This record gives sequence, structure tokens and C-alpha cells, in this order.
Amino acid sequence: MIAPPAIGFIAHTELTEALDPMARILFNATLFFAGIVATQLPRLLRVPFSMAFWALSFPVAAFTLACFRYAALSSVQAFNWLGAGGLLLLIVVVATLAVKTVAGLAGGTICVPE
Repeated sequence: MIAPPAIGFIAHTELTEALDPMARILFNATLFFAGIVATQLPRLLRVPFSMAFWALSFPVAAFTLACFRYAALSSVQAFNWLGAGGLLLLIVVVATLAVKTVAGLAGGTICVPE
């Protein structure tokens, strides 16, 4: 649930070029849902890897872009740092997914008929 408000925030601010109340609601919803997902991370990491895990990269990317956009519009430096942290997390997530995908393909555990 991180991506919908994040993408909504980015689209809304591209159209209005302002941090109006709707933009703030969308961005705060993004932060709220990111917090909820963060509390579920230990449980998520125990699930066996599948190709569906690639869907995790999009919300992290949307969160990162929303943070950078908020920082640009608000001039609050803390959101640049939050965006940088999100970018670092995105790099780790995509690299991990790539390694696990290649390992799964080599080991014959993914992309096999059921």
C-alpha cells in the first residue's frame, strides 16, 4: 500500500506544482504505510523467495521518489536524507532480487512448471 499514495503525491504535485493539503495528505499516507510495512519486514523476510518478490521494488522506488519530490517542494533537507536512504534501500533490494533470481534460475527453483 505504499505505492498508490506515493504515485498519487508525485502526480498531484506535478500537476499543481505545490504542496497543498491534498499533496500533504498523500505524502503523509505514504509515510504511514511505509511505517506499517517496516513493522512487517521481519515476517516478510521469512517467506521463501519467488518471482513475486520483484513486486517489492516498485513501492520502494515510489517512496524514494516521493521523498525527493517532497524535499524539492518543501525545502526540508530531512526528506532528501530520507530519499537517499530509500535510494540506498532500493539498490539493496534490486541487487538482492537479482542475485536470488539468478540463483533460483541456476538451481531450478523458479520458473519451473507446476
